[in-house]
Amino acid sequence: MPNNRPNPAEDIVREPPNKARDMAHGTSTDNSNVDEPSLGEPSLEDVVERLKRIRPEVLLGTKLSSLDLAGQCIGRYKIQKIVGRGAFGIVYLALDQQLGREVALKVPRPDVLFDGEKLRRFESEAATAATLEHRSIIPIYEADLTGPTPYIASAYCAGPNLGEWLANHKTSIPIEQAARFVIKLAEAVDYAHRQGVLHRDLKPSNIMLEPCREDGMGENQLQHFEPRLTDFGLAKLLESDRQETRSSIMLGTPRYMAPEQFDRQLGTVGVQSDVYALGAILYELLLGQPVAEGSSHMELMLSILERRVVPPSRVRSSVTPTLEAICLKALEKRPQNRYLTSSDLAKDLGRYLRGEPTLAKPLGLPSRVVKWIGLNPLAAGLLSVVSISVLGFTLGVFWHNFRLSEQLEVSDILRIESTESANRLLRASYVSDMHLAQQAILSGRFSEARSRLLRYQSGRAESLASDFAWRMLNDQLERTITPIDLQGSLTSLASSDRLKTSVAGSSDGKLQFFDSTSGVQLAVIQAHEGNINAIAFAVDGTSLVSGGDDGMLCVWNVSPLHEGGDIKLVARKKAHEDDLLCLAVSPNGKWIASGSADNTVRLWNFEDLEPSGELTEHTDWVRALDFSPDSTSLASASQDGTIRLWDLETKKEVDRFLGHDMYVLCVKYHPTEPLLVSGGKDRSIRFWDLSTGQQLQQINAFNGWIRSLCFSQDGNKLAVVAEDPRVMLFQRDTDGQYRREKNWLTDHNAGRGICFVDSDRQIISASAEGASIWSYDVDLANEHLSESHGSPNQIVSLPDSHSLILATSQSAQEIDSRSGSLGRLLVLRTRGQDFLKIAISSAGTRFAYLQNVGPKELGQWNLFVRNASSMNRQLVHKNSVSGWNGADISPSGQFVASASSDLKLRVWQAPDFRNPTIVYSPTDRDFDNLFIDDTGKLLILHPHYTNDLFILDVETARPIEEFHDILSLHSRSPEGHLLSIAMSDYSLLIYNTQLRQVEQKLPNHEDPIIGACFSPTESLVATMTNKGEIALWALDTGEMLMQFQAGFRNPMTKACLCFASDGNALFAAGGIVKVSEEGRPKFTELRVWRVP
Repeated sequence: MPNNRPNPAEDIVREPPNKARDMAHGTSTDNSNVDEPSLGEPSLEDVVERLKRIRPEVLLGTKLSSLDLAGQCIGRYKIQKIVGRGAFGIVYLALDQQLGREVALKVPRPDVLFDGEKLRRFESEAATAATLEHRSIIPIYEADLTGPTPYIASAYCAGPNLGEWLANHKTSIPIEQAARFVIKLAEAVDYAHRQGVLHRDLKPSNIMLEPCREDGMGENQLQHFEPRLTDFGLAKLLESDRQETRSSIMLGTPRYMAPEQFDRQLGTVGVQSDVYALGAILYELLLGQPVAEGSSHMELMLSILERRVVPPSRVRSSVTPTLEAICLKALEKRPQNRYLTSSDLAKDLGRYLRGEPTLAKPLGLPSRVVKWIGLNPLAAGLLSVVSISVLGFTLGVFWHNFRLSEQLEVSDILRIESTESANRLLRASYVSDMHLAQQAILSGRFSEARSRLLRYQSGRAESLASDFAWRMLNDQLERTITPIDLQGSLTSLASSDRLKTSVAGSSDGKLQFFDSTSGVQLAVIQAHEGNINAIAFAVDGTSLVSGGDDGMLCVWNVSPLHEGGDIKLVARKKAHEDDLLCLAVSPNGKWIASGSADNTVRLWNFEDLEPSGELTEHTDWVRALDFSPDSTSLASASQDGTIRLWDLETKKEVDRFLGHDMYVLCVKYHPTEPLLVSGGKDRSIRFWDLSTGQQLQQINAFNGWIRSLCFSQDGNKLAVVAEDPRVMLFQRDTDGQYRREKNWLTDHNAGRGICFVDSDRQIISASAEGASIWSYDVDLANEHLSESHGSPNQIVSLPDSHSLILATSQSAQEIDSRSGSLGRLLVLRTRGQDFLKIAISSAGTRFAYLQNVGPKELGQWNLFVRNASSMNRQLVHKNSVSGWNGADISPSGQFVASASSDLKLRVWQAPDFRNPTIVYSPTDRDFDNLFIDDTGKLLILHPHYTNDLFILDVETARPIEEFHDILSLHSRSPEGHLLSIAMSDYSLLIYNTQLRQVEQKLPNHEDPIIGACFSPTESLVATMTNKGEIALWALDTGEMLMQFQAGFRNPMTKACLCFASDGNALFAAGGIVKVSEEGRPKFTELRVWRVP
């Protein structure tokens, strides 16, 4: 077998025969900089001499004529050709034979292998760049730094680098294109900075241009390329404290190096050094010439350090004062005068494009005079000789005004930056708090959730309390826990589900009655002297018994309470000489049992409170009592550590349970099975089998004494409170074991009682500090609104009304957003007349739809526009035999666009919708989804059964942007300039049609996105996946605020979302598969989430 491994000697000493045109990733030398010397680049003779000294044997049989390794393999990569050279490496186009893809393979230059510092930097490039994942940074696939030939394999970019492109295109670049291009670069650089990586060698030849089109059209326009940043060979970790050598300080390409890279007295090399390089690139894009000129390193260095930058408007008059100010601010000599971050530069360019105030201010007259003197010192000197006195006075005034202007400018900058910084921090804090608040609610940490939500109810943050996510979570929290306004220190609790009434006893001897579901107080009575230690309702709910430290046993008639009457004392008796600590009423209504600090249990006839027996086996205080469900036995728990069972007929002890190490403080019978549960001072709850006397389960999950526990009516849930700030809910599994389902954190310690209420849908807990109602199955407010035939197309919330328009593949109909009742039928599918697309304007005033006419097999389609208020229908295009693929209406309703199978795109304009503009499709595929913007100048096209998306300029009929690997085009913002695009990696792109750039990328979802929408204020984006998972995202930060399940009853294949026009509700229409031979949606289910 032939050996395909390259000769290592050849790897070291080969030299390329010519300057190949770089077409790939790497630090290539662009044509514009061919004559520029590079720092520290050795000659071929120097390399040979060093090789002779270090490895003379390597030279045997080796030719120095070429470093072309075409056809040879390095690792699994087969070399095809050289595509570039840099200071540290040579870049080859290679084929990954394992994955079958082309890569850019970078290997060290021969001299690098024998230069420890350079080799370290080559290795550092791999380690540094591999940590970066950004759409505008070329990714590293693999690196091998220990093999015979070290290499770095990265993505291959088929386009030229920016330096080559500029050298071949001498015509001026449109100003807005230059600004957008640098915005993308600055965002990528800022991302690297936030990852702790400083580039230090930004220049046109390190910016690859990836074509947006595969056919090569548009290569003369910079907007048809995506910038891809590369070559991190000189990159440095920002937090690195490694001492830099003098040579490393001077590393870089002089023309784009910041002044402090030459002279450290001007400042440290840091983030603002890359800002300077971005400013130099912007300058060159605007003017077609570099910011610094010089034939040698010394001339370049002096130009950068000492000469003032020529204002761009002097070379190109169309450069506006604001853009000039931005460029000059980035190119300030001292780092502290530049933008603080690359992000600040990107944002200022964005403000410029949107016509908003910028941080950088155009120079006033005094500033321009001072700048002119710096640029023209000789002329200024001659002028001063001629009119020294006049000029002196004038310059004095100018200087004063200049200083004042500078101070005002600094003040404005500080004010804007301070406000923006504060707003960014506030928004970042808000996003984090909403996400954490939802997690806190789900895990029962309600105090934490409330604390996070309360931060936005006052001060500067108050405006965020109107945000949909905040109101949604606050509503869920308020419905989950209802604090009850009770007085005093609570000592006991009881509830009657029949009367929907609860009562709490307190340390001042009062009984406080309240509604079990709302917490509204009903009555307060003085019942005892001192603590009320025990209260219990009779089974019928009309009677209540109470006992306390005064040893008194009281029976109360509470049935008049809900009729506006007074609670009446039925009987009162001195039951114990010592404190009465616990009570129980038998289910059959015959007995009352009381336990005391005198160590006894006493039985009383319910009717007349006459004694019925005394149980005296306990040796310490009796703390808890419970009757069996059939009223034949009684369980008692004591501080003596025992649980005793008593036969009520014989009044004898029949069983005893030992296991608790300390006091037993509570005990309960299971409502349907021979099971007993107990809890005590040892912080455990134990389950006992009454048929065998064995312990079945023990749970140690508490930080304090177990004070009270209660079974649900079916016995499948167990609620527990203890001497810690938690309320716990346990659910029984299929194996009979109880496992924790909820763990709520409260504001209180010292639990005193717990009860299930509202048919076990809620729990009431009491502690010494207060009481609360817990709704343990509460989800976000969600309701089924309506159901319609067909697959969902679009939902529009009509402004200033309570109506929606829901468009499906079979109809468009108004729906009352409050009740779900159906309103006007705007369009209806008739027999044999299918709808291909229904599109509605943002205000719901107009909608366009395609409908077939005549036999379906003829494929004859009409395009209609209908006015929603008058219901007048206008035929726009008749009998398109070629067939329509899709249609859309602009947000304002002024433009209608359609796509047909003859590959023609038509744009009609209101009011007559006649004489359309016809544009030919950029592809031979049909379009099943398209949008038109409000200017009528942009078409957004998604070809049928493809992963491509085109943004087409209607006037030039050429694509200005292309996206690949998309799943679908979903929605646009209320103002119409933002689009949501679902990608195949399950992320969502937000594209700005005004700026013509991607504004945000929402991170990958777990499943494909089938629906998305923008909030009315465009601050939120809602997304839904095919699994029914809805997420709310902050548009400015791209971070998720919260997520929840939509609750659709069947699997979904298509969906659309819409916020109410007032921002108080979110609507979701899901395409539900019910009965369908084709498996396509036959019904659309509409659901809504409302906020107060």
